[in-house]
Amino acid sequence: MRNAVEVGDEITTIGGICGKVVIVKEQHLIIETGADRNRMQITRWAVQQNVTATERVKAEREAAKAAAEKAKAEKKAAKGKKDAE
Repeated sequence: MRNAVEVGDEITTIGGICGKVVIVKEQHLIIETGADRNRMQITRWAVQQNVTATERVKAEREAAKAAAEKAKAEKKAAKGKKDAE
């Protein structure tokens, strides 16, 4: 998870600091926090959660679930038409 952090991701550190990643280095990240866009450098191991990635995975799961339900409904409708004939 920490190695997958990209520029633009919203993260939360283990200290509770929330910010947007603006620069990715090998062992450090530079994030912007607050309305006045203060920048700070943190180490990668301090990242507790990648909010952007979490939301992306959640959206993908919901889309897959909706697609599966739609396919199931279509299959059921096709079976109903076949039985009616």
